[in-house]
Amino acid sequence: MGSPTYALDLAEAVLKLAGTKAKGTTVYHYSNEGVCSWYDLAVEIMNYKGYHCRVKALETHEYPTPASRPPYSVLNKTKIKYDLSLNVPHWRTSLVKCLDNLEKT
Repeated sequence: MGSPTYALDLAEAVLKLAGTKAKGTTVYHYSNEGVCSWYDLAVEIMNYKGYHCRVKALETHEYPTPASRPPYSVLNKTKIKYDLSLNVPHWRTSLVKCLDNLEKT
């Protein structure tokens, strides 16, 4: 489980952060709001695009990767939202923007 991140949303947050006078070394976390699995994300894409195919859910151990991943990797964005007065969009909203932008290219 995690929070998908739209690169344009992240870029806007980084630009806003770059325009501040941050003091010291502060670590900020950013991802879009909401929580989903890779399965949830794939189903949302298929539904939005109107594709009619089966998406098969897999357990993590069924899809081994070189990197070990935690089962729940949702970032706490409280600090960046507060410090930058940032309104973080939900991943579904940003997914629609992303897919629409891909259609234009």
